[in-house]
Amino acid sequence: MNTTTGMNENDEIVATGIIVPAAWDADGNPTAFVIATYEEKEYLIDMGSPEGLRLAGMSGRRVRLAGTAGGMGENRPILQVARLDEL
Repeated sequence: MNTTTGMNENDEIVATGIIVPAAWDADGNPTAFVIATYEEKEYLIDMGSPEGLRLAGMSGRRVRLAGTAGGMGENRPILQVARLDEL
């Protein structure tokens, strides 16, 4: 168990919030995204899945994501997205 987040890898996560860029390349293009939840938590989106890649075009939109914890990245829990619902 991660003592910072209290989560284990592969724990199920359901998060509702806004998609926000979290990192940018030298040209100012977003390269990583988080979901900022209404509970003031942030989950780094794993961009390795089709649903994760779809989120790259959804910055600023309200969504509900479901998936599993995939470790830590940039001091945030990583969310491996299995389901995406735009709200």
